Amino acid sequence: MFPQLRKQKADLVLPEVKPYYEELADGNALGKPDAPLTVMEFSDFQCPHCQNWFRDTEAQFIEEFVVPGKVRFVYRTMGDFLGPESLAASMALYCAEEQGAFWPYHNILFLNPPVRPNSGAYSVERLVSMAEALGLDTQAFAACLEEGRYRDRAMQDKEEGIRLGVRGTPAFVFQTADGQTFLLEGAHPIASFRQAVSQLLSPSE
Repeated sequence: MFPQLRKQKADLVLPEVKPYYEELADGNALGKPDAPLTVMEFSDFQCPHCQNWFRDTEAQFIEEFVVPGKVRFVYRTMGDFLGPESLAASMALYCAEEQGAFWPYHNILFLNPPVRPNSGAYSVERLVSMAEALGLDTQAFAACLEEGRYRDRAMQDKEEGIRLGVRGTPAFVFQTADGQTFLLEGAHPIASFRQAVSQLLSPSE
């Protein structure tokens, strides 16, 4: 399930380019706006379980549910959930969104995780190097990051997650068009998502 990888001179693992990122991306959302089900992931880039879900399940989840139009997938950070570098990575992600690179930057963060939290993997310098590796305007990106332009947004993500019952990461909030919600916590395999999507999209009897 792990995507093909290639190395860059900065020793960063770069994400594979998938056509659906161009076709279905809308900021931090991926998928058709009128999909009958929205799934919000609340996640922390420093969280090993989040890294596992990205590595083992996310691509299959997107290809099985998002690409066919069943699910609109929305990624939400958890601010400083696991410390200052979690917040730095979250702010950097939204700075990348300014340049239309939310999902490539989401992927490069997960492909280059820390050995342990707050150990320098998401320092300002390395976050800017990731932007450079993706071909972004690094001057604009660095200015955005260093001024903390998206600090409030990242912390609001965390507050929203807690309001919805999130206590650990990753957590997935399913929302149907008629307002039903369902919380799935943990790095579940694809089978758990199949079951949840099937139950939420099946006609009520």
